Amino acid sequence: VLRKEGEQFYMANFAIIRIEKRKLGSVTPINNHHERLKEKYKSNEDIDPERTHLNYHLVEPDGKYREKVLARIEEVGAKKRKDSVVMQDVLITASPDWIDAKSYEEQVEYFDHAFDFIADRYGRDNILSAVVHMDEAHPHMHLVFVPITPEGRLSSKTLMGGPKGMEKLQDDFHEHMVKKYPDLTRGISKKITKRRHISSQMYKKAATLYGHYDEIVNAIDDI
Repeated sequence: VLRKEGEQFYMANFAIIRIEKRKLGSVTPINNHHERLKEKYKSNEDIDPERTHLNYHLVEPDGKYREKVLARIEEVGAKKRKDSVVMQDVLITASPDWIDAKSYEEQVEYFDHAFDFIADRYGRDNILSAVVHMDEAHPHMHLVFVPITPEGRLSSKTLMGGPKGMEKLQDDFHEHMVKKYPDLTRGISKKITKRRHISSQMYKKAATLYGHYDEIVNAIDDI
C-alpha cells in the first residue's frame, strides 16, 4: 500500500489483526485447521506439509477446542445459550513484505509482542491456543479465546463492543505494536473507507495474491 507524505510516496506497512465470532458448531473445524489435524488441505493450497514442523505454539492446548471451550465456561460458572458465541478466532500478521523480510527470531518477537496485547486485554486464562503458522505463504498467528467478561459472563457482544469496539481494538492494537515497531502505519478507519470486514481466510488469500503481484502485472502487460 502506497501512502503520500507531502510530495513523496512511501510503502505503508501495517500490523494486522482480524477477529471472527465462532459458535459451538464451528469450533471443531477451526481446531482441525489451526492445529493441523487434517491429513490433506485441499481448500488451502498454500499449506506446505514439509514445513508444518516449523509451526510453534505460544499457548498449546491440552485437548480439543470444543472440550476446552465448554470447560472454561463451566469453570467460571457462565451461562451458555444454544446460539451463544463461545469463541473468538483471532488472526494476527503484518504486511507481507514487511514480515517476510524479518529473520525468524524477529518474527518470533513480533508475535510475542502481539500475543501480550491479546492476553492483557482479554485475559490469559481465556486463551485456549495461540499457534504461529510458518508453513503457508506468510507467517501469521491464530489465537482463540473464550469471550468471558471480567464479571465472569459469556458475552462476545459485551467484551468486543460491536463496531465501535472493533474500531477501538484496531486503534489500541496499533498503539501497542508501534511502541516496538515505529515503522508501522495505522490503516485508514473503516468509517472513512466504508469497506466491509473480510474473513481471515479471505485475507490470507489476498496476501498470497499480493505475492504474485509482479507476475500478474507482467501478464497484463503481455495482453
